[in-house]
Amino acid sequence: MLSFTGARLFTGFIEIFGVPFLVRLGIDRTIYGVEGFVAKIWVTIVVTILNYFFSKNFVFKNHSQSLSHSTILRVFSR
Repeated sequence: MLSFTGARLFTGFIEIFGVPFLVRLGIDRTIYGVEGFVAKIWVTIVVTILNYFFSKNFVFKNHSQSLSHSTILRVFSR
């Protein structure tokens, strides 16, 4: 549970501070009346990828090791 909370806090900080950072770097294009929309899209893509990576490698690591490939094959071969 601690690894999930830590990962979500980390990506949350990226979400909060990433958009203003990218807008200050010049990625501040207004689309659909939303200033910095392109920056928001980029940050959302990065956060989604990081959440997937953290979940796959840290948060649910023990769960995925308990279900080995041979166990799954045995279940579906019945």
